[in-house]
Amino acid sequence: MEYNQMFREAKRELSLAEHIMTVTLPFLNDKKIYFNILEHINNAIFNGMRSFLLMKKEHKELRIVPESNELAKQLFFEMYTDSLGLSSLDERFINELEHILKSYKKSQVEIERGQNQLIVLPSYETVSVNDDKIKKYLKDAKDFITKTEKGLV
Repeated sequence: MEYNQMFREAKRELSLAEHIMTVTLPFLNDKKIYFNILEHINNAIFNGMRSFLLMKKEHKELRIVPESNELAKQLFFEMYTDSLGLSSLDERFINELEHILKSYKKSQVEIERGQNQLIVLPSYETVSVNDDKIKKYLKDAKDFITKTEKGLV
């Protein structure tokens, strides 16, 4: 896949997450949609990262782009944090998002408590997601995609 096409896909995933958050969630009022939104945000971020790495490969600045998301993320943050104006907070946000999604996939129980959606892991650890967290993740993802887009031009 060409890097421009992959970046368009990243922006599409992000706008889809925003649409689900602003239109679908209030209409359905079902907190289980949170994890669908987070999945779209995560896809947008990794498509943005991969498109940037593919562009660098096309310009012969990289030899390969790792298949693994974890390796691609590590390469991206080790080599291009300064040039894109990213901070350790961006990396922390992405790691936190990944942790929530992995926890959700491993979860044994989902509980709705007030405005929070709790997932309970086999180790009895709980992870909480709510409207404010989702909005923060959307904002952070938009910032990340904007910074990455500036590096693509």
